[in-house]
Amino acid sequence: MHENLREFSSYISSMIPIMRVRMIVAPTRVNYGDNKAQYFLHYATPISSEHILVVYIHGDGWNSGAPSDFHFIGQNIALQGYDCIMLGYRKTPKFRFDDIRDDIFCGYKAALDYVVEQNLHYNKIVIMGSSAGAHLGALLCCDTSSQKKYGIAADNISGLISIAGPLCFGLQQTGTLNRWTRDLFYGTRNRAEGDPIMLLSQGQRIPILIVHSRHDGLIGFEQAQTFCSKAAGLGIPAEMYEVSNANETHYAYSVGLFLKERGESEILEKMYSWIDEL
Repeated sequence: MHENLREFSSYISSMIPIMRVRMIVAPTRVNYGDNKAQYFLHYATPISSEHILVVYIHGDGWNSGAPSDFHFIGQNIALQGYDCIMLGYRKTPKFRFDDIRDDIFCGYKAALDYVVEQNLHYNKIVIMGSSAGAHLGALLCCDTSSQKKYGIAADNISGLISIAGPLCFGLQQTGTLNRWTRDLFYGTRNRAEGDPIMLLSQGQRIPILIVHSRHDGLIGFEQAQTFCSKAAGLGIPAEMYEVSNANETHYAYSVGLFLKERGESEILEKMYSWIDEL
């Protein structure tokens, strides 16, 4: 209960700072489907670029949110010197796991087609997601069957960053996460298709950085540890970064950290340095 109250407090305290963020980098919106949620935003970096593209997937429990709600994240990434594409997707409870997975793969494929049309060339493509978005990013990188189905070349992905992601559904979950996943997987015959740890396999080589906190309050630290250990055991380059600040509960470090400058946040420094060193 104490952790839940702290989580709610961190969410509320972020609202005013988010509203005050100035729109420095105006994104380009591109629709990839008929549903209003099926679009992505492209933030072109205004500074000298390292020709790196970060594909960011937002969270909010698979049931709410849109790329436009997280404009401050796209701007933070772009102002760091990377282009950023923020993927949108349909939400529960109206839509279920199969629909959302389809959106992530179709949206990513549409984004790749878009950058080719725009004559953009990247040396690295990094998938990054927060919370539920980290789960979806892990599917994009680890679901080899869907990669084949949608024509995604995994060897073009340089790395995956999971921030506070639910990566192992076989462990005990919090009540909130249980409610969210019941909606997500309602009617799904085989939940293993959507469990990132079950999709890890020998031969996968996409490096993974997992950012997680023991004080998360929503998603257990054991999920990150278990996923990282299995990935490393399979020979997949995987690294854990533990958020040490006890005040950095789930929303604060998975979303709120993007309200800071790189020099103000050890987490941002770790993530951006990791991207630069890939």
